[in-house]
Amino acid sequence: MNIKIITVLGVLTMLYFSSCEDVLDKHNLNSVSDNIWDTENQSIMFLNRLYETCMPTSGLGEFGDLTEEFQDDDNEEILYGIYNDVSNQMGSHGNKEMHLDNYRKIRDLNILIEGVNEGSLSDSVKGLITGQAYFLRALRYWRMVRMHGGVSFVLHVQDPFYEDLNVPRETTKRSVELIVKDLDRAIKLLPEKWRSESDCGRITKGAAAAFKGRVLLTWASPLFNRSGDQSRWQTAYKANFAADSILTFGQNPRKLNTVFENIFTDNVMVNDEAILFRTYDGTVYKNNWEENIRPMSGGGAKKCQPTWELVKAFPMANGKFTADPTSGFDSVMYWVNRDPRFYYTVGFTGGQWPMAGRTTGSDVIAYYASKNYIENLLSSLTNSFLCRKASDYGVDYAEVGNTTTTWHELRYAEVLLNLAECANEIGDGQTAIDKLIMVRKRAGIEAGDDGNYGLPDKNDQEFLRETIMNERLAEFAYEGKRYWDLRRRLMYRKDLGKYTKKLNGTQRHSIVLRPKSPYTNKVGGTGAYSKYYRIDTVLIENHFDLNSAVDYDKYFTRSYNVIEETGPGLSGIITYQELYDFYVIPKAIIESCPAVKQTIGWKSDATFDPLAE
Repeated sequence: MNIKIITVLGVLTMLYFSSCEDVLDKHNLNSVSDNIWDTENQSIMFLNRLYETCMPTSGLGEFGDLTEEFQDDDNEEILYGIYNDVSNQMGSHGNKEMHLDNYRKIRDLNILIEGVNEGSLSDSVKGLITGQAYFLRALRYWRMVRMHGGVSFVLHVQDPFYEDLNVPRETTKRSVELIVKDLDRAIKLLPEKWRSESDCGRITKGAAAAFKGRVLLTWASPLFNRSGDQSRWQTAYKANFAADSILTFGQNPRKLNTVFENIFTDNVMVNDEAILFRTYDGTVYKNNWEENIRPMSGGGAKKCQPTWELVKAFPMANGKFTADPTSGFDSVMYWVNRDPRFYYTVGFTGGQWPMAGRTTGSDVIAYYASKNYIENLLSSLTNSFLCRKASDYGVDYAEVGNTTTTWHELRYAEVLLNLAECANEIGDGQTAIDKLIMVRKRAGIEAGDDGNYGLPDKNDQEFLRETIMNERLAEFAYEGKRYWDLRRRLMYRKDLGKYTKKLNGTQRHSIVLRPKSPYTNKVGGTGAYSKYYRIDTVLIENHFDLNSAVDYDKYFTRSYNVIEETGPGLSGIITYQELYDFYVIPKAIIESCPAVKQTIGWKSDATFDPLAE
């Protein structure tokens, strides 16, 4: 949703408390004046506020520390398998979605749906408003179900005087059915394209269809589908095929953005790849993605630094896995002949990264340990890689904390890859190949003599599955999708294929470049470089050839460092438990609603089985 739609906090306050009656004398504790549902503008203002509170905020980098993307200490207890807390820790990873505030948002959506349907607006206006609300309600419930399995569903405004508010959890199957039902309503009621430019960014029929495709893809995946039920894959295929058809051939046709590098920085209102998104204006609504990823010399904090495992995961320019002996991958000169998406996702020594106002005055990344004068005045270095995904080069050094980087919750490339995955699972390898080629062609992968962009045979289902999942990693790195892919495919504890091994039992690594003597010495004297180390002049004066292994050996040593945390209770080995397939229900939820039963495994007397139908 376009977050620039006017926020109406003050107006909503008046709407909620417009009656002069004492709220304690009112039987209806919703405290919403009934007549607002007879006025289109007031109903839409209520809806706009729900867009702001219910739509996801920027997910760039989200949960990346639980994947190959980067290391952080926020979720280390989960990654190393020692999280087993059933207390009410609102900030913990497992409890972020399942909380009372989420149900308050759902209650507000129920108030809107019931109020508008009972009001005197025309049927067409009612449909447009409630269609958006049905989508938002499905989204809020899905964010709980994907984490916990079945949850309690409240689909009307509860009356605390006459209703039992103690609502048990639905089965996971029933939960998915209810979510899909809301999405089907949204698809039926919403337009393919909004007529007014001021409505650009509202949920469309295509967005609702694409989100339904995502939900059913996950429902068909091994996390939920332990028996490999093919009917689920068929249903997911049909949903994603329908979404692709609406978005490709409908009134508001979507297509891949011409330049991969610009997906997050092009004007989202004219970005054909955008389907479901949130924008920021850099003042009231802003994010700090640029500050997170830039090096210190660019005003950043160098967070989300890529691991060596992520670097190796990007295909070669010929489309082959780096682990394929015929790919041409060189572990020393790892940057040579890579998938072009690699260069727009990973910053590395000698690479180009324009940054407005960068203190070095250079676009070249000179990032090596201990002896880089500019960078190491500001911070120490434990990794030679930087994340540069979705970087906005024009943001000045002084403004990196006030950026407008658009968040794409759902973009056209995901629709293509969702459809490709479903097609492969039902044996339609050709459709999978066709959709993969579209994504790889945009990325800049070489077509090859056979015009197949390095893809496997359409009949090799297992290798094609592995290729699709790795394609998702390269395409969506740092977009908050990898963690959910690892979960739904059970890739923490199961090998996916020949080149994609399970994460459990492994460690992630960084590469550290260290200058050799005599380049560790300072230049000295009184010249412009007097305070610099000799290694600092290597790139500045073009002494170092990025594509020369000889130069690397001359100027640097390199080491592979384990980045996993060790210490009390921390093994330093990835040990993601099967218990985390479905997370603990927070204590606060169970205490306020005893009918909600805890997920089996989290307590000895827990009884709810998320896989039971």
